[in-house]
Amino acid sequence: MTHEEVEARVREIHEGTITLLGRFTTSMDRIEARCEGCGGVWRPTATRLLQGHGCGHCNRKGYSPLLPAWLYCFRFASPDGIPLFKVGVTNRDPLKRYELPERQRMALCWSRLFDTGALARDAERQLLQDHAGLRYRGPTGFSFSDAEVLLADPMA
Repeated sequence: MTHEEVEARVREIHEGTITLLGRFTTSMDRIEARCEGCGGVWRPTATRLLQGHGCGHCNRKGYSPLLPAWLYCFRFASPDGIPLFKVGVTNRDPLKRYELPERQRMALCWSRLFDTGALARDAERQLLQDHAGLRYRGPTGFSFSDAEVLLADPMA
């Protein structure tokens, strides 16, 4: 894709709420972007923006690294019935992190409140790194991918 094509797609996907400040080079390179809602500037990959991920502060599904945040783990079943465990970070109550239809199909195993989202994200990265051998690779049946899904509760 060209820079102009990426810029047009980002504008369409995010309904004009995100402006690219940098030039697109490749989908995995970071590109400077500004949230028109809060004025925040950050450097996501073009892929993340094209997948619909937006401003971590304003995006309902996002998080702010500056605000208190929860590290959480939900248990759910894969489409094949395999028990899986979704690890994540949110500034919101973990029980309100997902829309009702998905939330009804999950059970909160545990959560831990951190002083900042940055600390929660660091703890999540360490947890996923320590349990890399338990990573699940496959369909989840949910809106989230398998990127933070494990075959066992990492705190058990």
